Amino acid sequence: MVLTYILIGAAIIAFIVLLALVRSKKAAPQRPPTPQRLPRADAAPTISTTATTRTTQAERQPAQRPPVEVQSPPVVSPEEAKLDELTKLVGYDRARAERHVARVERSNPDKSRLWCIEKAIEDALRDRHAR
Repeated sequence: MVLTYILIGAAIIAFIVLLALVRSKKAAPQRPPTPQRLPRADAAPTISTTATTRTTQAERQPAQRPPVEVQSPPVVSPEEAKLDELTKLVGYDRARAERHVARVERSNPDKSRLWCIEKAIEDALRDRHAR
């Protein structure tokens, strides 16, 4: 008995949905068909791409990639690299970094320039942490 009521209810709902679809199709305005574009007389002929041919794996050519140019980083001497590090430590002021190195060179004339730059870096780090 309950099953009968469920089936009748489902049939009524289906009929209402079908009726709504039919009405919406009748009520929707019909757009005029779009005109077909005719080819111009001066236009190039079109090539159909619907017909395709199969190619085997042996017939396919791998894509050629252009050679990659590897750019090596510029060659920088150890002194120049350390001086850049010192320059960064003193606020990117190259003249100030050179003055620090000159001060260390004056007090240690027998040491190499690289040693003096490293000593100036140590001094700058020490002074930075002392503040």
